[in-house]
Order: sequence, then C-alpha cells, then structure tokens
Amino acid sequence: MGFLGFFASGRDTTSALVQVSKRARVERGPARKTTVATKEFLEHPQTASHYRERMRDAAGADIHLGAPMEYLDWKGEWVWYVYRFQDGKWTRMGFKDNRTDAIEWAKTL
Repeated sequence: MGFLGFFASGRDTTSALVQVSKRARVERGPARKTTVATKEFLEHPQTASHYRERMRDAAGADIHLGAPMEYLDWKGEWVWYVYRFQDGKWTRMGFKDNRTDAIEWAKTL
C-alpha cells in the first residue's frame, strides 16, 4: 500500500496526523499566535531568523514594524488543526486544543 493509500485507509498512523475522511484531517502543530512586530520581538534570540521586517510571517503577509503579525510558537503549547479538502487543496479551517474535539469537528466537514 502506498503512502497516500495508507492515510486514505482511515487509520490513525501517528499521534500527529489523523485522516478523518477523504475531505477532512486533523494535524497537531505549534500554536499560531498574533503579536505586534516590534524591533525587540524580531531581534529576540528565540524569534526564528525568518521573522524579519519586510519578510513573510506565518500567514504569508509582509512583516512591518508596528503592524500585527502571525508566528508559530514552537516552544509553547501545541494545538490540533482541522483541515478540509476543497478546490483541490487542503484548507485550514481552525484549531482545537485537544485531539478528540478536533476529530469530532472534522467529522462534520
């Protein structure tokens, strides 16, 4: 069975990814957070080097000092993202704090 077939089987292959149906999946990952882009935040040693002014944030938007920006908090709590397959691609619908709630939501998609 190929890699995609394995996931399409509906089996929970890892604790980080659950293919709920052909149209829905949940995936564990770092929480996406919003902050204001400040010089202190962007130059902090724990801030990833790709989060810099005039570069892209976690949402794909340009980073400008004083403006809101999104980032992935790799050192904080992780969440369960819910995705739906639509228009030929996986679209993030939102997240839940726990796996069970994320799976239940994904079942409704």
